[in-house]
Amino acid sequence: MRTWHRILCAVDLSEASRATVTAAAELAHRTGAELALLHVHERLPRAEARAAALDPARLEAQAQRLGADLQRWRGVAQGLAGRPVRALLVSGAAAAEVLRAAGEGGYDLVVIGAHPRRRLGRTVGGAVAARVVREAPCPVLVAHGSAEVVEAAAAV
Repeated sequence: MRTWHRILCAVDLSEASRATVTAAAELAHRTGAELALLHVHERLPRAEARAAALDPARLEAQAQRLGADLQRWRGVAQGLAGRPVRALLVSGAAAAEVLRAAGEGGYDLVVIGAHPRRRLGRTVGGAVAARVVREAPCPVLVAHGSAEVVEAAAAV
């Protein structure tokens, strides 16, 4: 079995993140690896950003909600991993920020979900995972919501 030392788990904070967090936390538990959860808050389209700038309370409420959601997932991960888990919240383009964090943080495994979500009438989500798989400086485990994902990764 391969031993991982530093695992980065990218989450979108939706309920679909459960498989991703579970896979990363169970691998961290089995291998003794450090685990960090990363959420990338994508920048708002220009019109929404202008409207939000006029309502600082809305921005503050959104930041607090994102922080609380990330801490909730951190608690889930810590319970499964049996060890402390770092929580990282950054702003930017999802794939670019995951790739940056993976490289700068010295992670030797990235765990990411590939669950599509609807935005502006089209499906997105798989594109982020695909780019991370292509460009990451380390192996990438794509969690699709199956317990077999953890078994397969543990066997590598």
